[in-house]
Amino acid sequence: MHALTHFKASRFPFTAHCDSRVRSARFYQSARIAALIFILLLSACATPRNSSDQLYRDLGGEAGVARLVDTLIVKYKADTRINALFAETDTSYFRDRLIEDICVRAGGPCTYQGLSMADAHSGMNIKESEFNYFVEDTQAAMEELGIATAIQNQLIAILAKDRAEVIRQ
Repeated sequence: MHALTHFKASRFPFTAHCDSRVRSARFYQSARIAALIFILLLSACATPRNSSDQLYRDLGGEAGVARLVDTLIVKYKADTRINALFAETDTSYFRDRLIEDICVRAGGPCTYQGLSMADAHSGMNIKESEFNYFVEDTQAAMEELGIATAIQNQLIAILAKDRAEVIRQ
């Protein structure tokens, strides 16, 4: 039996080194994983967070919001399904208030100086379908301006919160 033991040890002389190599490989693998986790955590800290004005900046800031509103007004007035709602609207006043409204809701540095949504739409008796046309035109305007779908969805979600204050007032 002693010879067999000697045979095994002499036939496989690398087994002692193999254990240290396995341990060394495991150590380096663990070190690489730890380094990767550290890098990921570090990059997560360095990644800019969405600030409260991110949507405003994504829309192009003041100039981008004004461009959007100008495109919206053209679309609303051209849409025969809803243009009657704007027939007696002071376009300049409406433009200024809509710029302020979108700016504020998107997190921009504006102050909204208009009426509440309920007061602004009081007596207009806007139907649900008309509100939906307004949303369609808003999306079409954003598409026309090349605003990314994710940004469009954010703005539509914010504006949709006023639905109950606009419809049937």
